[in-house]
Amino acid sequence: MSTLDQPVRPEPVRADRRSAGTRTTSVLYVSGRLGAQILEFVLWVVAAQRLDLATVGVLAIALLGSRYAGFVGDWGATFTGPREVARFGVESDEVSSLLVRRTTATIVASLAYLIAVVLSGHSDMWPLVAVVLFRGLNRDWIGLGSGRPLRAVAGNVAGNTLALGLGIALPVEWIPAAFGFGGLVAVAISLSLHRVGRRPDPKGVRRARAAGWYVVAGLAGLTYTTVDTFLLGLLRSNTEVAIYASVYRLPNAWLLLIGLAVGAAVPRVAEHLERLPHARQQLRSRAMWTGLVGAGVVVAATPVASWLAPALFGDDFVSGRSPLVILMFATAIVTFGAPSQVLVIADGDDRRAALVMAVSAAINVAANLVVIPAHGMVGAAWTTVVTQAIPAAFYVATSRRNPA
Repeated sequence: MSTLDQPVRPEPVRADRRSAGTRTTSVLYVSGRLGAQILEFVLWVVAAQRLDLATVGVLAIALLGSRYAGFVGDWGATFTGPREVARFGVESDEVSSLLVRRTTATIVASLAYLIAVVLSGHSDMWPLVAVVLFRGLNRDWIGLGSGRPLRAVAGNVAGNTLALGLGIALPVEWIPAAFGFGGLVAVAISLSLHRVGRRPDPKGVRRARAAGWYVVAGLAGLTYTTVDTFLLGLLRSNTEVAIYASVYRLPNAWLLLIGLAVGAAVPRVAEHLERLPHARQQLRSRAMWTGLVGAGVVVAATPVASWLAPALFGDDFVSGRSPLVILMFATAIVTFGAPSQVLVIADGDDRRAALVMAVSAAINVAANLVVIPAHGMVGAAWTTVVTQAIPAAFYVATSRRNPA
């Protein structure tokens, strides 16, 4: 067992903070989660090649629905949990209260998902409720916040490895179950590796309620990156859903990397700012340059992504090239704003961030209802560009306004 995976003692909290702030922790966590995402991406390629386009479209919508429900169940812990662990320790009231709220929210979200798939006539997608359970109950954020990156990624890697193996080996109709079995294994491992037995007091309950702002933020972010897929199925066809959702997987792979980097950096930056508040201006400048470089990488990779999509998924997906190029532009915008987002989250400006993202999501839905019937995938992609720019601009502006 590596030193990074030694159990973290509740006291002193300062020791937890130091381990959470190491660069090695961030690198190992991001690398492990990226590996898990690559496994899931390969499973999606297998699904796209083995299933007909209409079924791929249904699977895409069912997966998105499970992720919406999982965001509710998570109760903002993915965003704020590592920060709370780094600040207060694993056995704090804040962390134990957040776990209680997540359990309740996950039960409700799982039942809602099961009812939705039955009422929609696609009850064969019920195994994806395991995705809801994983996203709502996993405790990987505890491993990240307390400096145990290998434990923080173990469940995700193991679950996606199993899911990929099942997706390849089992009959094609078992592919939804492959995602489900992977989710169950992932959450079981995560729960076994991160045990917190302390019951919260009212102070911790209030803090857990505050973390709920990132339920709003998470759902809003998921809305303006995925509601277009739902509306394509509703207003156009499942075939367009299959093409759009599949090519979107390429920029989404980069967006996942950005999200992981943001999550891994938050506890480090929060700790750094608490110790050295005058370092803020240096961090702002670094955030701007990092965002510019990252956005340039995305723009440079766009021709490669345009060629890669049909090569991976097949000739039926050639029509997805145009929306993919536009989505890559949207991804460059997100990349530019992501380093500034770290500063905003580290400062605890949860309420304003959530409200801005909610406004952006509302604009996205309204715009998509107008443009998708006439312009299909291309219209949906351009709507994504506009609405991704709103929170990115907020993060950049807010990170510069905050007092030193």
